[in-house]
Amino acid sequence: MLDNLEKPFIHLFSLSDEFYMYDVNTNKIVCISKEVYDYLNEEADCLTNEVYDIISSLKKQGFLLTNRMKRIEHPFTEKVEYYLQSKLQMLSLQVTQNCNLRCDYCAYSGNYTNRSHQNINMSFDSAKKAVDFFIDRSGETNQLGIGFYGGEPLLQFSLIKKTVSYILENYPEREYVFTITTNGTVMPPEAIAFLDNHNFGVMISLDGYKENHDKNRKFNSNGVGSFDTIIKNLKIIKDKYSKLYKNLTFSVVLDADSDFSKCNEFFINNEFVKDSILSVASVSNNYIKEEKENTSNRLELERYELFKYLLVKMNRLKIGSYSKLIWQYDSQLEKFCAEMAKPSDTVPENGHHSGPCIPGAHRLFVNVNGDFFPCEKVSECSEVCGIGNIENGFDIEKVKSILNIGKLTEDECKNCWAYRYCMLCLVHSDGMDKLSSKKKLSYCDNVRNSAEEKMKEYCFLKKMNSDKYEEVAR
Repeated sequence: MLDNLEKPFIHLFSLSDEFYMYDVNTNKIVCISKEVYDYLNEEADCLTNEVYDIISSLKKQGFLLTNRMKRIEHPFTEKVEYYLQSKLQMLSLQVTQNCNLRCDYCAYSGNYTNRSHQNINMSFDSAKKAVDFFIDRSGETNQLGIGFYGGEPLLQFSLIKKTVSYILENYPEREYVFTITTNGTVMPPEAIAFLDNHNFGVMISLDGYKENHDKNRKFNSNGVGSFDTIIKNLKIIKDKYSKLYKNLTFSVVLDADSDFSKCNEFFINNEFVKDSILSVASVSNNYIKEEKENTSNRLELERYELFKYLLVKMNRLKIGSYSKLIWQYDSQLEKFCAEMAKPSDTVPENGHHSGPCIPGAHRLFVNVNGDFFPCEKVSECSEVCGIGNIENGFDIEKVKSILNIGKLTEDECKNCWAYRYCMLCLVHSDGMDKLSSKKKLSYCDNVRNSAEEKMKEYCFLKKMNSDKYEEVAR
């Protein structure tokens, strides 16, 4: 039996009656015979001449190398200070921790290891300091993103208005994209007109049909669902603010009890949302205090819709035949296939799994107190996640540590065939008081299963003559 480091760095999988080898060093998939598959999987009793010849041929083509990373280090480690000084891309300001709704699955609902909703607002002085800090360190970024976040940010519309005016008056030479994430219930005419005039991208939280939305998204004052208020505001926007209406997207959260079919029907047929882009997610288990068992058949329905999506890609069904609720899957598969298409000689000696971005550079989240976090998905109560503040700037060494979370699980990462397709970042490693290798490793099977599923779909599309994907190496 070969030692692990002497084994070819490959992953084997089968699809129907065909067998495949993903070669990690070349980042290519090879269709192989059952006999070769069994030999590489160490299930064959002996090496036949035919299998020997095929193995020799594969090696001559550059496959079956044993190269693995010798040292885990993110390739951007030495560039961290440069990026944080010159290439910040987006600033997300938490203008308030207050909200007029109490959504059951909200990160601030008390069901997660995070802060809860509080009547605390960002001061204009803090907003200015955050803006100055961000723009001063984004000199090499062409288009700057400025986002407003909460709580419910439109509860602090006056602060948003003052902050945008400050930005445009003091830094008029830069190009901006303004965005806001809102529950869609606090939209007085003045606020709607302002968002329209400044070309805001607006993401509104809406969970589909009324019963589904209202069971989770309720007003704090009376416990009544917020669906009707949102629809009323959408009608105003559509009737009077066509530019803003085109810039609306919707955040959809589906829980275990959501009726997938009824949600899909709503987003296809409702006059206010049928032409809009959706960002769909399940209820997050990240930082959750008590995980609930999923007893619904929603995942089965999603898999069926994914199957229809593949049939559309094969031109066996008409475009639009699959659910709007899985439209994001298209971009995910495209991204996966683009990664597969990248030329690769061998696994680098020094490297890191994909997943973490440079904390603070891609998205700098500043809370009401002026504390810095890598994004709004992390816990504000975590000692691990704080990466600085508006008074002292970035904690560079902490940023580098978060960027290199692969060091937590160095041996496992060196030998993981799916390292190019890993999506694990700080959120999956946050032990609140320190980075946690145990927590990170708990997600690894999901990463590998997801990568294998994408590879199977890639091979399936090619096998069924979809002209959208490159030839699978043979």
